[in-house]
Amino acid sequence: MMEELRDIKGLVAIEDSSLLIFIALTCSLVLLAFMFVRWLLKWRKRGQKHNQIAIAKDMLQNLDISNSKETSYKIGKWGRLLCAENPEHIALFEKIFELTNSYKYQKEVPPFGEKEKNLIQEFVSKVV
Repeated sequence: MMEELRDIKGLVAIEDSSLLIFIALTCSLVLLAFMFVRWLLKWRKRGQKHNQIAIAKDMLQNLDISNSKETSYKIGKWGRLLCAENPEHIALFEKIFELTNSYKYQKEVPPFGEKEKNLIQEFVSKVV
């Protein structure tokens, strides 16, 4: 019986690169997934900007000028989005922003004067 077992050889090392291939594929898949998620977030953010502009137009169209404090906050928040590129709108916005700034940080505020109302209505009609 021992004579028959003499033909058995020891273990031989075989060159195998499958582990390296697996690691490379895994890294490239993770990189592709990361790039896809980044692209998806940029695409979604771009769509949200257009949504914000639509919301800003809607908010400025529905301003309640009788509530001067709330109106001055809304103009400060939403008006800035709509006058981003037009220099005429920017100048008008800055003028309104300075006038309405005094209506913001107080408990009790007086109603808008005719000058402020006219400027706000002009701004809204031009921008929206």
